[in-house]
Amino acid sequence: MQSVDDILSDAHAALDLYPYYVHLAVLSRGKNHCKIRLMVRENLFVQANRNVLAALTNFALIHEGQRLFGRDEYQSQWHYHPAEDPAQHDRSVAGQRAVTLAEFLVEADVILRRTNLVP
Repeated sequence: MQSVDDILSDAHAALDLYPYYVHLAVLSRGKNHCKIRLMVRENLFVQANRNVLAALTNFALIHEGQRLFGRDEYQSQWHYHPAEDPAQHDRSVAGQRAVTLAEFLVEADVILRRTNLVP
């Protein structure tokens, strides 16, 4: 389970690792929670929400207001929203795998490049 500081550290590192992330927007931050966006452009970004006390994590790749891909955790139970059908909740063994923001960004990079949303 990542801390708020871990999430923010992964987000700052992403600005150097992935040239298409142009800005980190911190929408909300407290000792036990954060909501951030790694912006590619106004209608394309990764959003991360973390609430330590609720054991809640949401990572989503958003394009034009729609989730393209995501991973969610609630009370240590993870599920996956596959790019092929992001409305689905994959609770298979693979879907239940806990991920860090850095790991999610690697997965999002594959999707962004495969769909030609980034160069």
